[in-house]
Order: sequence, then C-alpha cells, then structure tokens
Amino acid sequence: MITRLLCIGILALFSSINYADADLLKNPEVQQFIDNLVTHQHFKRDMLESVFLDVQPMPEVVHHMKHPAEAFPWDAYQRIFVTPRRIEKGAAFAITHNIALNQVEKKYHIPSEIIVAILGVESNYGTHTMKYRAIDALTHLAFNYPERQKFFMAQLTAFLELTRQYHLNINDVYGSYAGAIGPAQFMPDSILHYAIITNSTINLNDPANWLESIANFFSKKGWKENHPIVTPITCPKNIPQSISSNPIKHFYTPQQLKEAQISDHAEENAMFLELNSHTGPQCWLAYHNFSVIMRYNTSPLYAMAVVQLSEKLSSSFGKI
Repeated sequence: MITRLLCIGILALFSSINYADADLLKNPEVQQFIDNLVTHQHFKRDMLESVFLDVQPMPEVVHHMKHPAEAFPWDAYQRIFVTPRRIEKGAAFAITHNIALNQVEKKYHIPSEIIVAILGVESNYGTHTMKYRAIDALTHLAFNYPERQKFFMAQLTAFLELTRQYHLNINDVYGSYAGAIGPAQFMPDSILHYAIITNSTINLNDPANWLESIANFFSKKGWKENHPIVTPITCPKNIPQSISSNPIKHFYTPQQLKEAQISDHAEENAMFLELNSHTGPQCWLAYHNFSVIMRYNTSPLYAMAVVQLSEKLSSSFGKI
C-alpha cells in the first residue's frame, strides 16, 4: 500500500512539471530571431540557443491575453482593485516610504497617491506573487500570439538585453503572464527606457526601488502638474455621432462638449468616457492626465481604477 501511494505521488509530481519545448529551436521564426540578435545586437549564438532550449511552453498565457480582467464590466473591475483592504495597505505603504515619496514627488511633480496607486493596482504593493518565468511567457507570446507578435518579439529582445546589461539570471526573473516585471509591472523595454537604476545595479523585486521609476515614466509621458484627471458627469441621453467614447487621443474642446450636450463644465479639452456596469453606464470627462495613465495600460478601466484608488489613498494618508 505504501509503495503504491509512493508511486502515485511520484507520478503526480512528474505530471506537474513543465518540460522544455524540444522543438522550439526548429521553428524557422526562432532561428531568424536568433540570427537577427547575433547579427545586429552581438549576442552569442550558443548562449541564445541554450536559453531557448530551456524555455518551457506556456499556452495558458495566450488564453490570459485573450481574456483579461479589463474585459469585465467597470463595477466588477472596480471591486477587484478599489477595496478597503487595498486602500489600507496603500496608506500603510505610503507612510513607510514617506520620505522617498516626498523626494520623488518634489523631483518629478507626480502626486504620491498616483505612484502608490499604480503599485496597488499592478501588484498589491509588491505582495502579489509573479508565477511565470518571464523568458517562458515572452517567448510563447512572441511566437504563438500572432495578433501582437511584433510587440512581444520587441519585448523578448528587450528582456534579453536587460538580463545581459545588468547581469541577471534569465531563469530567475519572474513576471506576469504578459511578461511584465517587478512590483510596478514594467514591460522589459520600459525598464530599459524609464527605470531609474543607480550604480549599474537593479533590484527587480523591491517596491521602494520602483517609486522613482514610475514617476519618471509619468513625467516622460507628459503629466501636467495640478491639472485635472477626470470629472464625473451624468450620462447624456443621446450621444451625437460626432462624439466618440473612450479613444485614448480623441479630445474635444469645452465648446464642442457643450454643443454636443455632453457637459457644460469641462475644465479643459477632454475625452468623453463611458464605462458599462451592471447598473448601467457611468460617464466622465477624462483629461490629458487620464490619457497619461493610459500610457501605462491602455484600458480606461485600468486608468479609472488607478484614479479612484489614488483618491481614496489621498484622503487616508494622514489617518494611518
């Protein structure tokens, strides 16, 4: 009986192991990808082949890409990210890192509550466990997700450059199903372009080390200090064909919004934002700074969650 149970346990253990894809290197696209890295970025072929020989298949990442939380109705998405517990944890995080946050806000003019809210939505302030090896997720998406192949090939290239530049062990870097890395969930190319790295070292897992990087990202993307983000409005009964909802760069002047009977109170050029919920649509005027948040994640649900969490954090910072 003991022997039988031991055999069952061993079989269960081996059935749970992900094995490397032995056929990956036979893929002509992979070979071309390697050729390009060797020729144009001076990677060593034997190193790349060794990396890809160890890559494990991750078909579930494509499923997650096609079924993101951003496909939920707004109120369902809101219940995930704007919660009393997440507000409490964010306020405590802000108190712990108060000095660093004040320095970053003074340097970059990005509100502390926005920076903390990004960490809150992205990784629950660095406490969410990333379970995918970045090399596995990015490789699978680069060669098995044709809808965004160009994007993920670029991210895979950036990841390999990141690990080379900062002497990181490729197999030790974990991220999301999309290959986003660290508490701030930067994609690899964003780490290379926007992460603040000192002394030629990088700690991918320390939330405090990401505060300035988030601020730098928002600064470089054009955040306007002391400008509005969103204003809630009553949803209009009729939306003229001349007005579109939710496009990231489709702004209307206050006069256009007034003439369309969307709102008489726009503070500056704004997008018209309409989000569906189980109780009906909810509407806002979304300004330039809202579009900057959408540069971090193009979903308006994501940006709205960051805004609302930041508002709750701002009012609770002094209560912890």
